[in-house]
Amino acid sequence: MNKKAPAFPQMIRANLRSFKKADYAIFFLVVPALLIGIYLLPIDRAPFILNTQNPTLLSFFPSNFVHVDLQHLENNLIGYFISMLIVFGFEKDRRFFYCMAAFLFLAMPIIASFVTILSMTGISRGFSAIMYGYLGYAAFLLLMVAIPAYSEKRRFKMPTTAWVIVFVVGMIIELCYLYVEPTVSGVVPNRYAHMAGFGMGALLPFIYYATKRKLRSPL
Repeated sequence: MNKKAPAFPQMIRANLRSFKKADYAIFFLVVPALLIGIYLLPIDRAPFILNTQNPTLLSFFPSNFVHVDLQHLENNLIGYFISMLIVFGFEKDRRFFYCMAAFLFLAMPIIASFVTILSMTGISRGFSAIMYGYLGYAAFLLLMVAIPAYSEKRRFKMPTTAWVIVFVVGMIIELCYLYVEPTVSGVVPNRYAHMAGFGMGALLPFIYYATKRKLRSPL
């Protein structure tokens, strides 16, 4: 007799409990505290803001953690908290979770800066590329659970479809954001960096689970 899969709420609770206290402290306290601390520091942030017409090595990484104003910071923190809660609730592979965290916090800022320099003219700053990376990661995990369990023969067909849906939905959300955000805070979104973040956040889990042959719903 096959063992019955855990019910949806039980699975989420089990996943949330499986994370260590240090994980919650780092991702829900330390990261936001650092972003808030950087925002509140009484220093000249100009050297840390990426200017696409005159980029400097000093601005490539830090520019992804500097914000225009309080609302800019709040928007990114809200998106980050929501995405991280979903990831904590649905990601069972702790090793991959840590690998994604390392990529999004260490590599994504550099990638976002390169994309920004190649795609726009002006200045850029903000945590958005990293936040969108976690949003793509969370969206992929949600659809992996939402789509019914896969048979062995259809294992790769359904997840491919799921990933395409994630990407398309993400782009629609991004377009809506681009339409609304400038009228809300006056900040023009860095659309290409956002798309790069979301795309990498959804693509890397897909590649990992496809390679490991784990593209099946946990339900």
